[in-house]
Amino acid sequence: MGHREDLLEGAKRCLLAKGFVHTTARDIVRESKTNLASIGYHYGSKDALLAQAYISLVEGMGGAFEVDVDGTGPGSWSASSGCGRTSSGP
Repeated sequence: MGHREDLLEGAKRCLLAKGFVHTTARDIVRESKTNLASIGYHYGSKDALLAQAYISLVEGMGGAFEVDVDGTGPGSWSASSGCGRTSSGP
């Protein structure tokens, strides 16, 4: 892997362990075994890197958040069912 990929993987591990607010650039480079300049070179900023890491984590979850909006499946939802409720059941 190159620095770009190492940084992304390190940032994902830091996000999972410490969250967005508590992850520092130094945490990321320590975890990825790269250097501070690599963050700016490859991503422009720590926040841009963390945003990309977050997107990558969510995309890696696949269909975990897919919802059946037509009301025919087990994860179906309708406006009348309210937040977090399915249209079937009590």
